[in-house]
Amino acid sequence: MDAARPAPHPGSLPPAVQRPPRLGYALLELLVGSVFLVHAGPNVVKHLHQWRQEVDLGQRGLVTTADFTQRRSSPDAENPAWFVSYRLAPSAPQPDARFEREVAVNFDQYRALARLQRVSVRYLPENPAISRLEFAGSSPESEARWSLLWSGCYAAFFGLFFLGGCSELRNVHLLQRDGKEVKGRITHRWRSQDGEGQTTECVAFVFRPPGHPPDQPSLHVGQPLPRTPGPYAVGQDVRIRFLPQRSRLCRLL
Repeated sequence: MDAARPAPHPGSLPPAVQRPPRLGYALLELLVGSVFLVHAGPNVVKHLHQWRQEVDLGQRGLVTTADFTQRRSSPDAENPAWFVSYRLAPSAPQPDARFEREVAVNFDQYRALARLQRVSVRYLPENPAISRLEFAGSSPESEARWSLLWSGCYAAFFGLFFLGGCSELRNVHLLQRDGKEVKGRITHRWRSQDGEGQTTECVAFVFRPPGHPPDQPSLHVGQPLPRTPGPYAVGQDVRIRFLPQRSRLCRLL
């Protein structure tokens, strides 16, 4: 078989479409991933800190009563929120100290606290500023754990998005720096439709990299139609840039 003019795989089906590395996609993934990671990273740290506090309160916390001082609701009708304040006077280690805190509650808790003058509070003896309201049937540790898990999944998703952009950018760089050019031939051209009904022009081509085993068939690759001008007709000879150590990392020129 002539290495310069690989056989066009007569009668074969077009291969699966793989998008070649593109600088625009890499920069977009890096931008989106980094923007959301800036928000997600501190959020994970915050929820991790809250979860650790809830675990410490559950393991070493003491329960006492505190003075109910104030309650208020958010004026935002679309996103209502309710808050209560209490004043804690621990017996130790600072018997004369007073610790006041405002916490968010749900509507049922807010309504129940309206009838009380004193509330049940769990606090850390070594640091009474760390405390929480005690409600029957509530599980603050579990709620904090789920919040941490959710924020961690959110950060991991956009972390993978960012890493995908890094990988795409690296492939663009490698193909530009170490890529070699070889002749190939267009074997198929068709239109592919995704689940949303959007149509993409695709082409398939074959090529034989230098040193490709003679008993192995030519590489058959499918890609979206390049934006560069060209008819890309079936049977047309084309130039292909590929990475020698990863021959399927390639693009039409």
